[in-house]
Amino acid sequence: MLNWLSRYAPFLEPVSRGLPALDVGSGPFGVGFWTGRSFVGVDLSFEGPPHPLNFAIRADATALPFLDGAFESVLLADLLEHLPPERRPAALKEALRVAARRLLITFPAGEAARRADNAFARWHEAIFGTVPGWVTEHVAAGLPDPKQVGGLLKGLAEVQNLQLRLDMSFGENVLFHLILTVFDHLPGLGREAVEAVKSELGAWARLCRQAAIGTPYRVNFIVELAGRPGPVLKGLKAEPDVFKVLACPECRRGLIPQPDLLRCAYCGAAYRREGATWDLRPGQGVGRVRPDDRLAELKEYLGPEFDPEVFRDVAAKVDAEFGRFHDPREFYRRSRIYLYDLTLWDLSGAKAPGLRLVRALTALDDTVLDYGCGIGADGLRLMELGYRRVAFADFDNPSTRYLKWRLQRRKVGAPVYDIERDPIPRHRLVYSFDVIEHVPEARVFLKTLERLGEIVVVNFLLDPPDKRTDTVYPEYYRQVRKLIGGVRRGRCVLFDDTYRFEVTPGKYLKYRLLAWYSKPRPFLSVVICTRNRTDQLHRCLESLAAQKISRREFEVVVVDDGSDPPAAIEAFKDRLKIRLLRRPHRGLAVARNWGIRAARGHVVLFLNDDVTLPPDGLSSHLKFHRDHPEVWVGMLGRVEWAPQLEINPIMEYVTGAGGQQFDFRGLVPGKEVDFWHFYGTCLSLKRDFILNHGEFFDPAFTYLWDDIEFGYRLAQRGLKVYYRPEAVVYHHHPADTDYYVSRQRTCSRMAVVFAHKHPELAPRLLPGIEGRVDGEVERLRAQVALLEGSVTKNPELKPTLEAVYGRLLWAAYLEGVAEGLAVYGQVPGTAQIIRRAQAALEAGRFAAALRILRSGRYGPPEIRILYRLAAALAASSRNLAAEARSEPLWAWILGALQGEPLPDVAPVWLDGWAAAEYEEVFYLLFKLGRAEELDRIFPLAAWVWPDEDDRARALARIAARAGNPELAAALLTPLARLGRARPQDLQFLVSALVEVAREGA
Repeated sequence: MLNWLSRYAPFLEPVSRGLPALDVGSGPFGVGFWTGRSFVGVDLSFEGPPHPLNFAIRADATALPFLDGAFESVLLADLLEHLPPERRPAALKEALRVAARRLLITFPAGEAARRADNAFARWHEAIFGTVPGWVTEHVAAGLPDPKQVGGLLKGLAEVQNLQLRLDMSFGENVLFHLILTVFDHLPGLGREAVEAVKSELGAWARLCRQAAIGTPYRVNFIVELAGRPGPVLKGLKAEPDVFKVLACPECRRGLIPQPDLLRCAYCGAAYRREGATWDLRPGQGVGRVRPDDRLAELKEYLGPEFDPEVFRDVAAKVDAEFGRFHDPREFYRRSRIYLYDLTLWDLSGAKAPGLRLVRALTALDDTVLDYGCGIGADGLRLMELGYRRVAFADFDNPSTRYLKWRLQRRKVGAPVYDIERDPIPRHRLVYSFDVIEHVPEARVFLKTLERLGEIVVVNFLLDPPDKRTDTVYPEYYRQVRKLIGGVRRGRCVLFDDTYRFEVTPGKYLKYRLLAWYSKPRPFLSVVICTRNRTDQLHRCLESLAAQKISRREFEVVVVDDGSDPPAAIEAFKDRLKIRLLRRPHRGLAVARNWGIRAARGHVVLFLNDDVTLPPDGLSSHLKFHRDHPEVWVGMLGRVEWAPQLEINPIMEYVTGAGGQQFDFRGLVPGKEVDFWHFYGTCLSLKRDFILNHGEFFDPAFTYLWDDIEFGYRLAQRGLKVYYRPEAVVYHHHPADTDYYVSRQRTCSRMAVVFAHKHPELAPRLLPGIEGRVDGEVERLRAQVALLEGSVTKNPELKPTLEAVYGRLLWAAYLEGVAEGLAVYGQVPGTAQIIRRAQAALEAGRFAAALRILRSGRYGPPEIRILYRLAAALAASSRNLAAEARSEPLWAWILGALQGEPLPDVAPVWLDGWAAAEYEEVFYLLFKLGRAEELDRIFPLAAWVWPDEDDRARALARIAARAGNPELAAALLTPLARLGRARPQDLQFLVSALVEVAREGA
């Protein structure tokens, strides 16, 4: 790794003081290992887990999955020598494309570097018996020529209309490089040396730079760029920040994040995470990449009138036609040339940021209105993403007539409202893209949108372009910033950011994209549940009253869970927007549910009544959720003991080395946390996500585990929670060892309840109690008492004390497990549940199967799908309401079972995971002999497997798995006769025929 320091040393200063950088060919550690700053690392594969500061993405250097100008700085550190010479121009071109300010390149060059590589290879082979792969790649590809690299950079910059200043310098000398590289490979020395170097990083970086004397090993290029706006990526606080700059590697348009994948709304490709990294290499998308048929569709609609020549400089042709109309409105009412312009604008991907925001703010079952829809480009893309309740609105014109034809062609019954004649109902969200600059009264237009939607999304074009159609109302551009300011001052703003789009080389349109609630409401609801702790509650409310944000941004909802005497908040009504809900004592879970339902904020922040916040505590949550509007994104803050408390050893242990109460040790700022860290003391979520899925805290948990179990269910629905330690709360709850022993017993008793509700988690929740020893808790408690009395005077006893703490709390946990099992009974295994449920389904007892499977609703796929199928067969749509809202496949399956017709055009989402789930449903129905239901869902097969041969293969696979080899053989035989069978098809066919013969015998 010292060799890596010499690689990065020339670039540490600009990368350390700038915005987040892109490191291409970073490996798991990358430049952030040395700078201590978050960065995006790209590599074809990562040899180990990425460093916590590395937001790692698998990608190809010659097809970087990022928007143009995404990063302030792009590094190609020791990359070019690993690429064949013919691929190096493509890698440099891509690096220039995604860099906004500078490109930093280093690579070994020259005969001396080649000899140094050979010398190191001989040494490594003599000592370890192998030659490192990177040396082999250097030899195979050949070292780059600095003059050729400089010439390529200048030529590529000219093509991309960029101005550059190129500075070349030499890196460390050959001998220094060899010393560092050999030292890196000496067993047992590397880690200690690296830690020592990091403690004096500045001095070592200077040493590496000063070693640039004599014969160099590396050559460095610092390429400063001009002629491009600032970088798209302004900060890297959490993984969703990276999503803002991602582009589909297949078609270069912006990707649309969804809870478990990244989807391209244009070509249909979808990309999933593999472990800690997203795989965005070309050809790795799980979706079916499909050609965009918008041009063919327009050609079909216009018939003989279609003229492909119109697409050549269509903007000039539109402007010319526009000039022939005295009234701009007449142009839009009569122009058919405008259809070409709108089609090309749709294909450009310019509105991907808007589509991303609509997807972020809504569920797939929400009502969405495309106002000023034109040809319906955006609404149709939303429908392809899985939205089922999209409507359109515009005045009657050639564009809307074309839209109606497109909907009819797709056999989709979406309404198209005439804004001059039709009453338009209110929708969950109304959006209007590239429209407001075309209307004469922008303020009236915004009021109309607020009347039609609960949430309004508008992109404001900030500067007038050259097109005459966009400059007919110059008053708009004089007042646009006032319009935006008016929205921001008087509304609950959900998202507010700028983006740009390059219409021609070097020419950009700049937009401001805003989303807000049409009616006043707070952005954040702080929910605090309390019972008989008036002093703690008032201390918490005092800290909220001291927050450095406007009172209109947040409200406080206090739920009094049966306090005696009742909680009082009168002293805070002048300082906070606060409400008090008094309810009979039902426990913390029920109280939190009351708070969720009563909250009016977009985001719900759960706080305990025994915590306080620093003055900027709430602003951290507000900023995070405005920057990351995805409804499925939440934020976890950090809990620390209040500075006023005297921290005793057990309090330090349970929030430190033990982690029995709060365990933040392994959490990485900005990275996703699992549901085991779903701490209800400092957690904020979008309220809509909770309501959309109908998931609330479970009242069965009377004490502990309620938040973790709630988090588990939400995580199975797609919730992603990210850790931001700056959002700290201070915990005012002194406790002693006896308290934590009792807490562990109660915790493990509730763990038995948890395991009954989710048997798949039983192995972690309920360890074997065979090793439990009677009296172990009392014996260890006595040891702890002796050690606690001595550790103050003898700090060296602390490790011993902590070890005994661990055994004591574990023994208490095992006692609680035994007590819980005695009360609630043993937890059935997953296999047992599946067998019982399948027997009930085969007997036609669907309601019974549903009861058996209820505990597995959130479990592994084999039991989760069985539960959903049982609910569908039992016609229990209530049990599938959440699935139907968030997972389009189950909406279509339920609709098909109820006899609803399917649209004619397959949506882009029905592939990958959804296709596998459909195949499982098909198999289960086939195995259960449910012929009628099979017939109803069979039309979906044409969506899942649009190719007839693939459909035959899939159905043969299902038939064989269900024990019907004869049908499997019948499905594959035609492929073999026509010569379209693959080798694996023939093997499968032979196996099926053998099985048929065996059964016949």
